[in-house]
Amino acid sequence: MPDQLAYVIITPYSLFKSRTGGILARLITRTGLELEGARMFAPSPELVAKYSEVIISANDPQDRRIQELIRQYILKNLAPDPKTGRRRRVMMLLFRGEVRTPFERSAQSSATSPPNGAAGKPSATPTAT
Repeated sequence: MPDQLAYVIITPYSLFKSRTGGILARLITRTGLELEGARMFAPSPELVAKYSEVIISANDPQDRRIQELIRQYILKNLAPDPKTGRRRRVMMLLFRGEVRTPFERSAQSSATSPPNGAAGKPSATPTAT
């Protein structure tokens, strides 16, 4: 399968709580994708509104209700603060690699894992000898 691009948006709350390093580490180790670029920016109200519209797709297998919840989250948490008008910062990470579905990842990991998930560790249950 050819390489694909994927993006991740780190929310203002996660940036505020200094979770960027942990998020980045998990993404790289669990997906095997290469980090191609990162950019921190403060989206305008127009960009947030457009993104919240584009994120919903009729072709997406997700339930429409879930898509609407994601849209509401984007509008509430990525748009400028309603009290101060100050834009909230977000970080976008761009990854490249072979993007696999969760089913493909679990099939690959079960094919490469030793039985019982014991990678060189002694069994927790005693065996008769």
